[in-house]
Amino acid sequence: MSGIARSCESRMTNVVKSLSVKNIFITKIDAWFTAKVLDDEDGLKEFFAAFTSGDAETLEDCLNYHLGESVRIAFYG
Repeated sequence: MSGIARSCESRMTNVVKSLSVKNIFITKIDAWFTAKVLDDEDGLKEFFAAFTSGDAETLEDCLNYHLGESVRIAFYG
């Protein structure tokens, strides 16, 4: 196998490993985030009320809170 073919094969192996890890990570975070959001009934009510009334500031606060929670778990486990 030539050096170029070996290099391409190595890169493909890394991509496949990375995609596997990425898919596992996305699945875990998605499940956690969905459970977290659905468990926050008051937060959902506030979010939808802000959405339907056009209250952009409250909507932004709700999104920032939940996204901040997901980032925290991603970095700190």
